[in-house]
Amino acid sequence: MTQLSRRRAGPLQASTSSRWTKSAKDFLAWSHWTTFSCSWLTAGLEFDVIVANNDEMAIGAMQALKSAGRPMDDVVVAGIDATADGLAALEARDIDVTVFQNTVEQGHVAVRAAVAAAGGTAMEPEAWVPFEPVTAKNPSQYAN
Repeated sequence: MTQLSRRRAGPLQASTSSRWTKSAKDFLAWSHWTTFSCSWLTAGLEFDVIVANNDEMAIGAMQALKSAGRPMDDVVVAGIDATADGLAALEARDIDVTVFQNTVEQGHVAVRAAVAAAGGTAMEPEAWVPFEPVTAKNPSQYAN
């Protein structure tokens, strides 16, 4: 189910809930956000930023914007994960930014926390591993 709302003093917000299958996840993300962004455009809603939950959703949103003839300079499109497709879209200037989630460091932090907790050390309730911004200036640092 998709819910779209405009707050009186805040930005347009959208939330979605989808069921994913591993084999169809990328296609569904792209398809869902293409449709979702088309709905915004058809409804005449004004927005200048789309922050997607992953790169495939960002690419789908970008394709909807392009199909609608919306100037890409008017909208910032951001994804998450720095996937190969996301990096290619970034290098083609189709999306503006993605972020890399350092899963190796997340694993290291999790193991250190588990070992410390097993040894009786008091732990903070959260341990953050910051996202790393990937822009048109640094995509080669994140290519596999």
